[in-house]
Amino acid sequence: MRSSEQLSIGVLAAEFGLEAHVLRHWETEGLLEPVTRVGGKRRYDSSARARIRTILAAKEAGMTLAGIRSVFSTDSGHDRHAILSDQLVLLEQRRSDL
Repeated sequence: MRSSEQLSIGVLAAEFGLEAHVLRHWETEGLLEPVTRVGGKRRYDSSARARIRTILAAKEAGMTLAGIRSVFSTDSGHDRHAILSDQLVLLEQRRSDL
């Protein structure tokens, strides 16, 4: 894919087996942002794929959308580490409970 190629919301969602409304919801939650709109329609660049993979992996690890947003919104490596460490503690507690 050329780096300048832009993806529609439908194409990007289908690539991950998601419905387009999921990506729109993630936009509302501040997790994902289209690079532009063409004729009122969202267009994403290829970097959106990495962001979606990260969101899906974080959700798989039990993170809430608010928690994921916290990780994305901080520029501090220390703060990101603290958020992810807290999540690891929660996962370890869950494993212990099981």
